[in-house]
Amino acid sequence: SVSIESLELLDGWPATAVLGWMAPGGPIALPARWNERTGRASVPAAPLKRAGGPRSAATCVCIDESEGLGPLAKSGRLLRGPGHARLRGDVASVALEPERITRWKGFETTTAAA
Repeated sequence: SVSIESLELLDGWPATAVLGWMAPGGPIALPARWNERTGRASVPAAPLKRAGGPRSAATCVCIDESEGLGPLAKSGRLLRGPGHARLRGDVASVALEPERITRWKGFETTTAAA
C-alpha cells in the first residue's frame, strides 16, 4: 500500500488527466493534459525534477471521460506502460508506450493489452 507523505497544490494546472510516475522514492501523481494523437502528457516539470531518478519509469495516465454525477455517468481509461520524460522549462512532456488499457463505464470495467 502507498501512503501520502506530502501534498502540493499546483495552481494554474487545470487537467483532464492524471499522470502516475514511479520515482525512486515512490509513486507521484501529477495533473496532466493528455494528447491522444501524440501519446504524450504535459505535466508540471518541477515535481519530476525534485523526484530525481532516471527519465524513464513505469507510468500511467488516467483519463476521466465522465458525463455527469453518479456512478453510472462515470467513464474513463487508465493507460499503463513505460514512460519517457523530457524536462524543459516549467513543462515536462512524458511519452507513454501503453501496454495495458483499463476502461470503465459505470460499474463495468475491462482490461486488455494495448
